[in-house]
Formats: sequence, C-alpha cells, structure tokens
Amino acid sequence: MVGRKDEYQSKLEFIDLNVFVPSNHILLQINGKIDFSFIYEKPLNAFIQVIK
Repeated sequence: MVGRKDEYQSKLEFIDLNVFVPSNHILLQINGKIDFSFIYEKPLNAFIQVIK
C-alpha cells in the first residue's frame, strides 16, 4: 500500500549539458553560422494572431 509521506525533502539538481557536448560538434558549428532567431518569431506572431 502506498501512503503519503509526512516528511518531504525537496531536491534540485542542475546539469550543464554543454559538458557532454564536444566543442567541435557539427550542430554547434551550424548554430554559430546560421541565425535561427526567425524560428522563435514566426510561432509567436501566429500565436498572437490566434488569441486576438
């Protein structure tokens, strides 16, 4: 039977994913050469039109 624990311990852990990705990884090289900011703007504009 599963019961409720009276004592609750909060645990927060931060993981830096950059530690696991080599600095010469192809996707990092592509990201350095291409401006992907338009990807964030297009859905935002579409969302604003939907909520109006």
